[in-house]
Amino acid sequence: KIKLYSYWISSCAHRVRIALALKGIDYEYIPVKLKGNQFDPGPLISSFVQRYIEEKVKINAEEKTIWVENAITKGFTAPQIHAAINRFQINMEPYPTLAKCYESYNELPAFQNTVPEKQPDAPSTI
Repeated sequence: KIKLYSYWISSCAHRVRIALALKGIDYEYIPVKLKGNQFDPGPLISSFVQRYIEEKVKINAEEKTIWVENAITKGFTAPQIHAAINRFQINMEPYPTLAKCYESYNELPAFQNTVPEKQPDAPSTI
């Protein structure tokens, strides 16, 4: 059985869970408790970027939201739609095709069962 070492909100792990589910591959979910090393510059991820702009650039929450929205909007060439819609409330109106894809694939159990909020290590309230 495949072991998936994962952190519930990781967008990369989310995509792996979707692929495994679509292929019908059973796996053992092993939660990884992060110790802060995800903020090291070598694993550049959105949490690191958000922390950087909060601490180093010293922008307020509204400016951070605008910055994240802009970055996600540019990143839709390789969509991470779940996080864009659910974590950052990106307006999908300018992206009707992506929005329709998101609605369609969310009807599939492989997508419904692999969302971050349904992972064993996800907080009970987000």
